[in-house]
Amino acid sequence: MKKNIKLLLLFCIINLTSCENEPVEIVNIKAEDVIEVNSELYNTIRFIADEEPSNTSACIEFVYNFTIIVYDSNLEIIDIEIMHSDQEFIILLDSIEEGDSISLSYPITSTLENGELLIINNNEELKENLDKCLKEETIGYCNAILEDCIWKVAYLEGGNNDYEDAYFEISPMGNIWFHYNEEVILGTWISLFIEDELHLNINLIDTEVVGANWNFNWKVTYLTPDEMELFNGESYFKIVKECFSPCKQLVFEECEIEPDSGLAEFNLESYIECFLPFTTIKNVFEYTITFYETYEDASEGANSINSTSYNNTENPQEIFVRFENNQTGNTATILTIYIAAVSCY
Repeated sequence: MKKNIKLLLLFCIINLTSCENEPVEIVNIKAEDVIEVNSELYNTIRFIADEEPSNTSACIEFVYNFTIIVYDSNLEIIDIEIMHSDQEFIILLDSIEEGDSISLSYPITSTLENGELLIINNNEELKENLDKCLKEETIGYCNAILEDCIWKVAYLEGGNNDYEDAYFEISPMGNIWFHYNEEVILGTWISLFIEDELHLNINLIDTEVVGANWNFNWKVTYLTPDEMELFNGESYFKIVKECFSPCKQLVFEECEIEPDSGLAEFNLESYIECFLPFTTIKNVFEYTITFYETYEDASEGANSINSTSYNNTENPQEIFVRFENNQTGNTATILTIYIAAVSCY
């Protein structure tokens, strides 16, 4: 992943006017001014220097060249190295022995995107800014992967285990739809940090058992681009990303005609490309596709609805899609999709 530039750390050694080709002025240093190997701050810097972070893009970019001073446990200088790249910096950080430390030069100054001047005066302030920056990036990363495809409940330990194979679908408008037992439930989920831990707040609009089982600030205990493990204090579950090309939707949203009316106009034909991946049909031109309000009508091919301009009668509403083979006249499949009028005001 490419690193997003939010703060430029311009590292030079203490009292050094240029990062190279200048004499180093040796000064006494205190324990609070160095960064000890394998400390939290040290590991954060190591993480940011990594060219390919495993779980998020770094929000800091190191600007080379700069110099790093290495100290032993007695705060005696044992090495002075000029860094020219992330790779060199990582090799140095990985080679420093336990008990040794490194030092950076303060103050570190930068102008943020909003024009505000940022001044970092010591290790404590550096750690505070790095933590804040990485939290923002982690939330952004989490939100980005959650927008892709559907998220299927693959594993649940403790509590109610009836949700195997249920799944979450994220709409283009930012809502989530929870598909469970042939029903869909509208909701939201938000990534946030609570006491330095990443959480996923799930809120389904349901006052029954489903809402009681899912509406929590779930702690994210494991995160990759393709799966996430969550814990609510009693139950663990895993959700796994599944993608269908060209898109993922089975719930299709349109803006309400009037605020709070729950009514919208839908062009059902415009969704065909999106729900075809959920069928076994390879050549759509070999089939006649019609839409119905009930499964019985779809089975009989009776009372089809206007496929280019349809106003919903419920919200959300099931729509049944019939695929009829043009050569044989047989019904190949009947697919259920959902339409929903949502507020855009």
